[in-house]
Amino acid sequence: MIMCVHHNIRCPDVKDPWRCRGRSDRGHFCLIPMWRLMNLRLERERMLWSLQISTTRILSNRGNVGRQEVSCRCEDRSNCYIDLFGLLFVLSTPNNHLYVNNNTTETRTTMTASSSCYHFICLLLALAIASTYAQEQPIDDPIIEDNGLSNLNLPPCTATSYEISQYGADTPLSACILYDLNPPNDNDASFTEVGLVQVTPSICHNHRDGANTAVSKLNNDNNGKGVAIGFSGTTYIKFRLISIIGGNSNNIGNDAYSIVHEQILDEVFQNVDNVHFILGSCSFASANDKPMALKHAKIVLSQVGPPGFYMDVANNPYVFGIHVNSDTYPLPALKALQFRLDAMGESTKNQPVRVVYRDRSEFFKSTCVSAIDAATVQGFDVTAIEFNPDGEETPGVPNSQNVEFLEGLADQLCSADEGSNTNNAAVIACVQNGDADVMLARMRLNGCRPMLAWFTTATWGWATDNTDTIPFFLGGGQWHENFVYSDKFFETGKAVLEYGQEQFGYMGSYDHVVSYAMPMLIVELLTSFFRIADSPNVTDVLVNRYEEIRRSLMNINAHTIFGPVSFNEYQRNNGRGAAGTQWVQKGNVTEFQLGCISPLDQADVSIVIPSPSALPCPTGSHLDQNLIEGNPAILADKCTLCPAGTFAQYENTNLKCQQCPEGSASPEGANYCIATEDNLTSVGLEVLGFIFVALSWSSTIGYMSWRLFKVARNAELVRRVRVSVREIYVMVAVVLLFDLAILIAWVLVAPLQYIRTNVSTTLNEATGVMTIETAGACQGSPDNVSMWAFLGPIIIIHVGSMIVTNVILFKVRGISDRYQEQKYVALASIYICELLLLGLPILIAVQESGEARYIVIAGVIFLTDTGVLALIFVPKIKFAKEGIPEGLTVSETIGGRRGGVLKSQTGRASNGVSTVEEIRRRAASRASHHRNSSIASSHSETEGVPSDSPRVASVVSSGVEKVEEIEEEDDDFQDAKSNCSNV
Repeated sequence: MIMCVHHNIRCPDVKDPWRCRGRSDRGHFCLIPMWRLMNLRLERERMLWSLQISTTRILSNRGNVGRQEVSCRCEDRSNCYIDLFGLLFVLSTPNNHLYVNNNTTETRTTMTASSSCYHFICLLLALAIASTYAQEQPIDDPIIEDNGLSNLNLPPCTATSYEISQYGADTPLSACILYDLNPPNDNDASFTEVGLVQVTPSICHNHRDGANTAVSKLNNDNNGKGVAIGFSGTTYIKFRLISIIGGNSNNIGNDAYSIVHEQILDEVFQNVDNVHFILGSCSFASANDKPMALKHAKIVLSQVGPPGFYMDVANNPYVFGIHVNSDTYPLPALKALQFRLDAMGESTKNQPVRVVYRDRSEFFKSTCVSAIDAATVQGFDVTAIEFNPDGEETPGVPNSQNVEFLEGLADQLCSADEGSNTNNAAVIACVQNGDADVMLARMRLNGCRPMLAWFTTATWGWATDNTDTIPFFLGGGQWHENFVYSDKFFETGKAVLEYGQEQFGYMGSYDHVVSYAMPMLIVELLTSFFRIADSPNVTDVLVNRYEEIRRSLMNINAHTIFGPVSFNEYQRNNGRGAAGTQWVQKGNVTEFQLGCISPLDQADVSIVIPSPSALPCPTGSHLDQNLIEGNPAILADKCTLCPAGTFAQYENTNLKCQQCPEGSASPEGANYCIATEDNLTSVGLEVLGFIFVALSWSSTIGYMSWRLFKVARNAELVRRVRVSVREIYVMVAVVLLFDLAILIAWVLVAPLQYIRTNVSTTLNEATGVMTIETAGACQGSPDNVSMWAFLGPIIIIHVGSMIVTNVILFKVRGISDRYQEQKYVALASIYICELLLLGLPILIAVQESGEARYIVIAGVIFLTDTGVLALIFVPKIKFAKEGIPEGLTVSETIGGRRGGVLKSQTGRASNGVSTVEEIRRRAASRASHHRNSSIASSHSETEGVPSDSPRVASVVSSGVEKVEEIEEEDDDFQDAKSNCSNV
């Protein structure tokens, strides 16, 4: 045996090493019996094979026979092949040589004809033995059956699909077979193989790997039997996927690649059996599938969005488009803009819509032209800007690389002169990444604030590379990860991508989902076609009745993970609308994410139109030029707060706020200025108010009246009673303690709060100065106990004291004014009413002046308190100063205005009773009479007249002694008597 090296291909379980499938660990080799090499078809062209002898690998390129040197230098990860006949030519020609590279070192040795003679003889001997052994083997050995794939003479790819997609323009790549997912033939009669072929340029890793995932899942369905079809579900089909990479288009160019692509696809149909469908390629290469589909009459499922790709359906009926119409990508944004203008009552003709697009691409041109047509129909002010990216406005510099040219296009989208225009333009751009970078930089410099910005790049990798630029950008695409379409194997398209990440090492794009959906669509087609067949003959239908399959596909209504799929008259998918997208903030997440805005049944966010940058700045803010030019997010808010001392009274698009008029000021972010006129109470008035409001506890009026009532009441009983000042203080203290307890509870449980409320607001439109009048007051907190829970008991206590006082005063109304206050309390009440009648109108009249209002309130309180105190205490002070009238005792001064109407306990009037006053009056009268009698007696004695003075004196003496006995027992009487003596 010799060893055939297939790097990165797992071969130990494969029957034919030339059909090794799948990616495996590095270092596995396929063991090929020597005779097997001779069974290969050598007549087609020179056989390429790899040879390993001992530890030396013979290296060669695919040089033509006759070259003087046949050599190559391969990396360890490459497959190296030898042109057998070229090798014979080299070794048989004198002075020619062959380079040999050691596997373990990087040394290179030269093998000439003479030094390699031994190896050459061994090689010939081995070939002879192998040829003899091969004659004994049957030609139709199923192990060597590959359905003609080996006829393509294509090597397996030496790297993964993703690794190949990363090759740059400087990396050459020859055509190679990436996948040959060929289900093993176990001679099961119910098993039918359906062939799928896919040819792609190096960059299309998502298309290749998505199809790989689908075929792997389908072939392993039903416990490895494949997909069940037919009425009974006992017939199964499996898929063979041949995925070929045609080369690196970035290295050889699109035109050269297109030739290779068509040649490979043509050779597959010529040499490989059972290939029935073409899985469409990506990008520009999709067009290369169409002629081969028509030539070999095979259906191609194209992954192309522009509708122009499908217009030739009459001449090529085998082209079906699974992509939705890309022309509809920008339409949701225009429709939302129209709705917004209608809601505002504004006309679309005043709204500029500027559209710039490349004209060398069907996708760019048709997408933006559809936006132009729709905007024109809706009545917008449309400006179309078309440019050739490959043209040269400046000789030698393509327009796509000409910064000055691209900046000129940006000026047409939004010039510096209209940067602050309130009718901000809606910008739609069908451009590449580099175009977008230059245009956006220029638009920022021009101060542009677009109403919206729809860019083709908003859903590409450009967006994730420019996260500071993309806030609120709109875009469109074929699919969005928020879509909830599902199939038998995956719940959502996002789950397909996550599975692909596990299998292939990268997170794919929507192309991965679409390519996954294409084999699933073919399954739905075949399942539907054979749904009533008892014994489906799949091979017969695919070979002899293929037109019936094609027509069935035209009328299919399938449900795939890509969404509903059906085809219009041009055989392109119209099962659902395109995915409208916008970069927004979702929920509480601060980072901007690509949200889905359409179709509505799949949307997860609402569209944001107009963009924050296009809105006028709210009151208290202004446009910030630094944000406009320096913030990469061209659609983000460009407003900043007005600095202190300035204001913005209305919504505006100004670059600065207005200065406050002289004598006024404002805080940061103000929408008006404040001219401070305190209109508050000055310190002097506050001090005067404290003096005026120094209240005294007038409730002692009632307590003093109670003392007089007690004295008078006991006097009529002719008994001694003592009412000390201490008793009065105790009564006052008890009431005060009740008041104090209620006030303390009030402060702790529901304290009053000082709250200012607006009374009036006046705005001077000319100056922007606002005058706000507020009033402050202590108010109870609405969340706490009501203030009346505390104020009520206080009112009850004091109103009760007032009622008791008046009752007592009524009972002692017969006492002299010297000792009771009924008359003065009545005068005080009248006095308070007069003050209120005068004070309230004045208070209303001076409401506009804080100082005047304060003076009136303080004055009313002062006059009320001082007036009441004066009416109560001034008469007492006057009586005390005048003293008891001469010739009257204290008892005589108590009786008063009505001759003493105080009633005794028995109800008898005092004029018929020997009361103290009466006894005292009679005693005084008799004493006076006695004195007069003594004088008369002396005269009588002198004149010889007899006298009865001893009897009168005895009567007077007894009366006086009784009065004096009463007077001595009454302390107050003694005090009054002492005062009178002093007088």
